[in-house]
Amino acid sequence: MKTIYKYQLDASESQVLKLRGKILSAGVQDGNIMVWAVYDDSAPEIPVAIQVMGTGHDFVNASERDFIGTVFLSRFVFHVFASPNW
Repeated sequence: MKTIYKYQLDASESQVLKLRGKILSAGVQDGNIMVWAVYDDSAPEIPVAIQVMGTGHDFVNASERDFIGTVFLSRFVFHVFASPNW
């Protein structure tokens, strides 16, 4: 069965989520950076590298990540990227 799950992210530059489907979007909920993804219980669990970058921060490996979305958190703006194998 497929459903949509949400995952809370840290405002750190790099982290890994174990997903069973594709990331749909990024946003803010209750002051936290979140991503929403399809959860397919018949799919294998895959580690997905997530990168959260603040505006004006150094951005490395830009060509190795897919853009997920931009989120506005208080006075900060973050950009969420994921490894391309998600």
